[in-house]
Amino acid sequence: MENIVKNTGKILKEAEKIQLVPAYSFKEEIKKLFTEYTDMLIQGDPSFKKYLEIQNYDE
Repeated sequence: MENIVKNTGKILKEAEKIQLVPAYSFKEEIKKLFTEYTDMLIQGDPSFKKYLEIQNYDE
């Protein structure tokens, strides 16, 4: 995954460009991102797990 800019707090120079890339080709990376996010939510509030189950989030 080239050309992905991480939030480093740095101010980009005028010559630097940010490229938006559709995520369709990166399904595993997106799954990992959402898993990390939902795990964080559940850690902060365990009742959130039930909410995700109601929505069949695992599918």
